[in-house]
Amino acid sequence: MKKIIWIVSLLTLVGTVSAQGIGMTDVIYQNGSSTTSMQNSQSILANNIAFETIKLHLRLTRLTSNINPEEEGLATLKEVEDLSKTDVIGWLTLATDKQKMLSDYLTQSNAALQKWDMLISFLRQELALLQLDMRACLIDKTIADKAYFDSVNIYDQSGSEKAIQTSIASDTCASQNRIQSNAKTYLLDKIVFFTSILQQKYNLLFNDQDTIVNHFDVISDSMLQKLNMINETLKTYQF
Repeated sequence: MKKIIWIVSLLTLVGTVSAQGIGMTDVIYQNGSSTTSMQNSQSILANNIAFETIKLHLRLTRLTSNINPEEEGLATLKEVEDLSKTDVIGWLTLATDKQKMLSDYLTQSNAALQKWDMLISFLRQELALLQLDMRACLIDKTIADKAYFDSVNIYDQSGSEKAIQTSIASDTCASQNRIQSNAKTYLLDKIVFFTSILQQKYNLLFNDQDTIVNHFDVISDSMLQKLNMINETLKTYQF
C-alpha cells in the first residue's frame, strides 16, 4: 500500500499528459520567449528524471517477485471466477461429509485469494510502468515537435525531417503503451471484481462454518440472503 501511495505521489508531482488524440496536429510546444523555452526545457528534464526514478524503483521491486502473470493470470482468474460462482449450499446439500466439503472450498478460496493479492500488486506495477513509458514518449514527441518548428524556421531540411521521424516514432510508442495499458486495466478490473466477490463469500462462510456444518438444515435466512445477494451481483455485472 505504501508503494502505491509513493508512486501516486510522484506521479502527481510529474503531472499528467493525455494520450488521446496524439498527432502532429496536437503540438504542445508554442513559440515564446527564450525564458519560456528554457523553462520548458527544465520542466521536460525534471519530468524525465522523475519518470526514470519511478520506473527504476518499480523494476527493482519487481525483481523480488516470482509471479509471472502472463503464465498464471488467466488460469488463476478462471479459478477465482469459478470459486466465486460455486453453489456452495447446493454442494453441501449433496455432500455426505459436509465438514470436508466446506473445508476444502475454504482452503481453495484462501489459496486463490493469497495468490491474487500478489498478482494484483504485480499488475498495478506493470500498469504504472506502462503509463510512465507512455508519458515519457509524449515528452519525447513534444521535444521532437519543437525541434521540427525550430528547424523549419532556420530552413534546416535535414533537422526537420529527423524531427518528424522522431515525432512519428514517439507517437507510435505512446499509442502502443496506451493500448497495453488499456488491456491490463481491463484484466485488473475483472480480477479485482471477482476477488472482491470471493473474499465476501469466503468471509461469510468462514465465520459461520460451524453453524453451517452442524445445523445445515436450519441455516438462517440472513445467511441465505447474503449468499443470494452475492449470486445476484455476479449475474448482473457485465464486462
